[in-house]
Amino acid sequence: MKIQLPALRKNYSLLGLFTLILIIAGIRIITLIDNELSWDVFGYYIHLPAMFIYKDYGLNDLSWIHRLLELYPLTGSLYQISTGPEGNPIFFFLMGVSFFYLPWFFLAHLLALFSGYPADGFSLPYQYTLAIGAVTYTILGLVYLRKILLNFFSDRITAIVMIVLVLGTNYLHFMTVKNLETANILFLMVTLITWNTMQWHKH
Repeated sequence: MKIQLPALRKNYSLLGLFTLILIIAGIRIITLIDNELSWDVFGYYIHLPAMFIYKDYGLNDLSWIHRLLELYPLTGSLYQISTGPEGNPIFFFLMGVSFFYLPWFFLAHLLALFSGYPADGFSLPYQYTLAIGAVTYTILGLVYLRKILLNFFSDRITAIVMIVLVLGTNYLHFMTVKNLETANILFLMVTLITWNTMQWHKH
């Protein structure tokens, strides 16, 4: 007696999603540098070490920042710290992006404490953990992009659009070597808002 197995439906968009995730993760890993938390990213991120490591969220004593600048090439000028109306130092960038860094910061801090690296917020465990961890937001953004596209297009067209968007635009650059900048998180938030808006209208 011949047993017929049910035919597997071809799912091009899911295959495309997994392939793109592997490409993005691979590029992110091989392009890691020991200065990921520099320039604008330094400004987005400095809230976390200021609060949890140096206990100086009010920036009352900038000596710890200057010590870090002597140890790490974080920025050419300290434009990430501005001046308040009373002449006091204030953060130039607000803390929004740092909320997304937070889980990876805590993980990095534990890794630093148990690996012998300086638990100063900027040693290699912090640089690498935050950069690799931020790939999670890229993956979530792609997952929701696929869900959105499937509401309007066939599975095959959805796969093509995803591939063109990721490999044919500057998306790939900003989701790999620049994934700690705001574009990664903004793309995720736009897909989440779009998807949930669609669900709200449906229900």
